[in-house]
Amino acid sequence: MLPQKKDRNDAPTRRIEAALPEAQERKARVLTQGVPAMVRSIADAVVIKNKNLFLLTQPDGLVPLQGSHGLGLYYHDCRFLNGYEIALCGTAPTPLSADASRGYMALLQLTNQEIRGANGQLIRKEEVGIKWDRVIDPAERALHDAILFQNFTPEPIEFSISLRFSAAFEDIFAVRELLPEYPGTLFPPAWVDGVLHFVYEGSDRYFRGLSIHFSQSPEKREEAAAHFTIALASR
Repeated sequence: MLPQKKDRNDAPTRRIEAALPEAQERKARVLTQGVPAMVRSIADAVVIKNKNLFLLTQPDGLVPLQGSHGLGLYYHDCRFLNGYEIALCGTAPTPLSADASRGYMALLQLTNQEIRGANGQLIRKEEVGIKWDRVIDPAERALHDAILFQNFTPEPIEFSISLRFSAAFEDIFAVRELLPEYPGTLFPPAWVDGVLHFVYEGSDRYFRGLSIHFSQSPEKREEAAAHFTIALASR
């Protein structure tokens, strides 16, 4: 996932951002130190950060598509990604453990709830292991995710997974509902050459963008979702 920021004339933005270090620091404190606001608590969030890029998720690694919360992918003072969910046959995975002790990366272990796979095959809970590695890369302004599925049964299994995303490009103070929001124009998500793009023109006349790349082409695409079929050999 690659956050981007540019104005109408591709003018550099570094000098503007560097001129406001105190404001940026204050905004970071507002998010991470739990200043009261009308949003869901992030006390149990899994947090990874490297320089001006940071990610907050639930213990299962997800960023809910619905509801008011402070989770998501932030670059400087803007939340680029405010929704990121994975589901197996339409069902959210169950978290087992999460380790973000290295700061810039996280390792999550998940498993499945009981689901019906291909041709109605019953896959009981905890028969699929999910290892989710994620790394924040400020040099590329990217979040790198690698998701590995493991079959713990003596039979081959096949099931569908879906990845759904949402981006709104909100100011961090607006996320915490501490300042009024002055929204710009959010363009509809668009797929171009297998890459999912979100683009936003802010009221500050800057364009911001988020691009989501996949190592394998999705079998099916929706406006802001990608669908795959996972086939695993027996253990």
